[in-house]
Amino acid sequence: MKPYVICHMCTTIDGRILASRWANLPATVRSGKLFETTAASFGIGAWLVGTTTMKEFADGNFKLKPAKQQIERTDHVANSKAKSFAIGADAKGVLRYKRNDVDGDHVVLLVSQLVSNDYLAHLRAAGVSYLFCGRDHVDVRVALNKIAGVWVFESSCSREEEPSTAPC
Repeated sequence: MKPYVICHMCTTIDGRILASRWANLPATVRSGKLFETTAASFGIGAWLVGTTTMKEFADGNFKLKPAKQQIERTDHVANSKAKSFAIGADAKGVLRYKRNDVDGDHVVLLVSQLVSNDYLAHLRAAGVSYLFCGRDHVDVRVALNKIAGVWVFESSCSREEEPSTAPC
């Protein structure tokens, strides 16, 4: 079964997605808190973003160390017991991590066959999981199937309910 997917985005009416460009909200509301509070209400233990957004949670841009051995180009699950996930698309292998979590959420990268051996070694050393999801780009259908095959997501959302009556 594929994971239950909710597209949760905050924009202004004119399409601005960066909160720093928004007009001032009432004094009691911070844009980041508004987004996070709403996301938490869904009761889903994972979030998925593209490369640009995931860069905000990465550890900078540093040169990779050469891999000491050839790494098999298969999916790598660094933490099969994780309960919450920060999932990012990285088809070209540009994200860098020194840790395997973002605020307690286990980092999982969706990569393509374009990524280098050095990159895979780097992710393994950092304890980051990765799933191969395409030859030269991340195929979302493949990604969702693979994510569902590896981890179980706790959710307060029920797939048996009609979408209009679901609690989230």
